[in-house]
Amino acid sequence: MLVERYGFHHEEGGAGRHCGGRGVMLDYRILSPKAWVSTFFGRGITPPWGIDAGHEGSCNYAEVIRAQGPTERFSRANRVELEKGDLLRLVTANGGGWGPTKARSLEAIQDDIKNDYISAEQARRYYPEQMSRIELNGNF
Repeated sequence: MLVERYGFHHEEGGAGRHCGGRGVMLDYRILSPKAWVSTFFGRGITPPWGIDAGHEGSCNYAEVIRAQGPTERFSRANRVELEKGDLLRLVTANGGGWGPTKARSLEAIQDDIKNDYISAEQARRYYPEQMSRIELNGNF
């Protein structure tokens, strides 16, 4: 296998006054003629909940992006066959947020965007009031 990616993902979930921890995405390219994977992720259906008006997080899952065919997504599976050129993607959940999104500071939102923790588009969706003030003041 070749590790092609290891880093935070930008999937939805976990917004709040204090954001839930960002999950990671690991991509493995299969180099051998055959391989198998078994996974048993918890929280594959029910995401971590938010607390005190925070948004829920996201779910854990595995995904096989076939070199020659469809993509398969699952959280629990046994001996899924992989072939040379397939991409195995493992995604861990975002934690749930704590507190209302209206209470997140402008500085924290700007830092989130600057540090690539969330995209500018996600910031506009999660924190519309703060983002309108940031963009109005030209600080974005």
